[in-house]
Amino acid sequence: MACQRTKMLFETQAEADRFVSFNKEEIEEENGRAPIRSYYCKLCGGYHVTSNPSEEAGEIFNNKTEHLAEMADEMSKANGDVKTVVNEITDLLNRIERRIYEGRWDTAELWIGECRKKIVAIRFCKGSENVKWLPKEHYLEKLSNMICKIRELGDEESEDWKAFIVKEGKTEEEEEITQVLINKMTLNELDRLFIMSDTDIENGDPEAEVILKECRQLLERIKGPFAKRIRDMVLLRIKGREEKIEKMCHDAVLSTDNNKCRPKIIINNEVDYKLAVFYLIERFEELQKEYDLGRECECKDILDVIAAGLCELPDNDDTALLKKKYEKWDAILNHEGHVYEESL
Repeated sequence: MACQRTKMLFETQAEADRFVSFNKEEIEEENGRAPIRSYYCKLCGGYHVTSNPSEEAGEIFNNKTEHLAEMADEMSKANGDVKTVVNEITDLLNRIERRIYEGRWDTAELWIGECRKKIVAIRFCKGSENVKWLPKEHYLEKLSNMICKIRELGDEESEDWKAFIVKEGKTEEEEEITQVLINKMTLNELDRLFIMSDTDIENGDPEAEVILKECRQLLERIKGPFAKRIRDMVLLRIKGREEKIEKMCHDAVLSTDNNKCRPKIIINNEVDYKLAVFYLIERFEELQKEYDLGRECECKDILDVIAAGLCELPDNDDTALLKKKYEKWDAILNHEGHVYEESL
């Protein structure tokens, strides 16, 4: 950003000087001139190399970017101290990577922009010289490049997607992208199966139980850094539908009124409703711990899981208490309530 063209960035002056020593002759043969010294770039927060012998020229360049430094300083003051900003960047990187593996790339791209702003801000925070933020910037660019390459493959589940998945001799980065594509295709298939199961449940068709078993099997395809969390959210959707089937079976068995609308076939299925409730209670406890640590981004992730679970559970005294607890946390984290929405 400070430099008007892409320049190599070194974390330490020693690394930059070593590059000059070992490469200047080869570079001079290719380009007619070679770097002769290194200099510190205030805005980039690292070292570049230059063929300009004048240290004064480097100082002039840094002065030209001083207004950007002042803007970033204002951002750093708004964001807090170095430790706070570093934690926010770490949490954002985790959320970005998770959204990538969930196939929610639009959201990931929005957070990438936010993360870049915070990285600029931290360079000018007091005490930032003791923080190794450069690896975080490199990791952010890796995540950004992943999304760009996925976009280049075209529409979802296209022939290009399928060809890329079966491609042989992939690089490590391409293997990661392959798993992202598989996750997205699996989640799309789960959405289609949930729509089918909802229709079957409404009609009392035992095929709903078969479809939900298929959904459980599909979970094995979901892999990657956040596989367990993604699977947990899908499992909540499955358990919600299984609970509806259990309730329909219960109503059918108890009903003595032949004219009462009931399932055409009683579906035999055991659902541990209490397990789902206990799971949400554990998530609330986890939410409190993360909140006490000041990890707001992680708190919002956990709140998303709780919201997905609540929208699948029936309305009763147990879930009423859980919903009140959810609304309290939602107000704390988002400063406003919202309708429960089913989401991955």
